[in-house]
Amino acid sequence: MPHLGLGHLTIGADPLETIDVAAAAGFRSVSIRVAGRRKSDPFRQILGNVAALKDLRQRLDDTGLRLSSMMPHQFNEETTPDDLKRFAEAALILRPQYILCNDYVPDNGVLDMIASLLDDVFRQNIRVTLEFVAYTEAKSLAATLEKIRRFGRPGLEVLIDSLHLNRSGGTNAEVSATPRKNLALVQLCDAKRLTHKPTMEELMSEARTARLAPGEGDLDLHGFLDALPRDVEIEYEVPHPAHKELPPLEKAKRAYASFRSYLDGYAASRGFAYNWGK
Repeated sequence: MPHLGLGHLTIGADPLETIDVAAAAGFRSVSIRVAGRRKSDPFRQILGNVAALKDLRQRLDDTGLRLSSMMPHQFNEETTPDDLKRFAEAALILRPQYILCNDYVPDNGVLDMIASLLDDVFRQNIRVTLEFVAYTEAKSLAATLEKIRRFGRPGLEVLIDSLHLNRSGGTNAEVSATPRKNLALVQLCDAKRLTHKPTMEELMSEARTARLAPGEGDLDLHGFLDALPRDVEIEYEVPHPAHKELPPLEKAKRAYASFRSYLDGYAASRGFAYNWGK
């Protein structure tokens, strides 16, 4: 049974506030960003700040939320061994299930970076999940599973996002064929059917700022859910354009209501019911 997890893009807030509103809205887990997408992006200084990292860990403990993943900088040609050490330090304090990796390194160079990172965190059962996105170097589910095969050691798994699956040309049949041992997390959102071939810039903008709640678009999300293992963790990842100006707590409350309603409707259509517990 999936529990209700909140993806950080849905809220777009400071990590501490993201944790607070996720808990207040009823989510059971949360993913947070601990750095800007690139090192040059403005972001509250958390990497390398042990006090700030411990504050985040304490807030997670206080709220009872589990940390599904933490997102550092994109992995790219500017990523240094010192950066990887800071990522590892943050993970060892925050104790996420996964460090989420976006791959912008040509020629499979990301695999050496991931190996270095796992050398420092895998002993604490922290793993890396590689998210495929059409405008990165991990462009599709098939390409990412091939990277995992080449990696050849435990600790690297794939994240499947329903939007990126569709926009990269992937299918629910590919999801169904993905080995369970290679599947980390799933992110759920909806989108309209494309009427033209989008540019990479359009795909990027949609992914970061213009997703739709499940049921508002044209994606075959019931088929997507059918293709998943029943025990996989699913996050709600919907930076909804209509909610952009809402306060973070209101965004979180709407996200929780939308997520739970959609999954309950899906379960009813398949003849079962989720027992969400308390």
